[in-house]
Amino acid sequence: ITISKGEDIVVSLKNRSILYIDDHSASRHVMELLLTEIMDASNVTLFSDSKNIISRLEELDDNFDLIFLDINISPNDGFWILEQLRQHEKYSPATIIAVTATIISEKLTAIRQAGFDGLIMKPLNYETFPSFLEKILIGEADWKEL
Repeated sequence: ITISKGEDIVVSLKNRSILYIDDHSASRHVMELLLTEIMDASNVTLFSDSKNIISRLEELDDNFDLIFLDINISPNDGFWILEQLRQHEKYSPATIIAVTATIISEKLTAIRQAGFDGLIMKPLNYETFPSFLEKILIGEADWKEL
């Protein structure tokens, strides 16, 4: 799928390098299916925990430009991982999207203030996921829709 804004092509997932970090196996599986089967992404990497995250990423030698991050992952939560990624020259330019199953207004504010580029709620839904992702990738994340 190519995401477009009006008649102008804005972004395609086909050539993007995508990382998803989530300790819930079903969520990883659904995300992988959404990205590869529904949205035609070809380079998707999945991590099941946040242990030694930066050194593991550096071993891959991949410049991820789109990162989905479960904020409740362990041993280091998504806020800590986001901070590490934003401080790293190689990963700081990435679009980093928080993923969570539960949200309260205080946490929503914390997610925005921490520097996430957007938020996608679990359970992941094949009908709404592409449109939420599209809005985030073209810089029009609507935090009020959550």
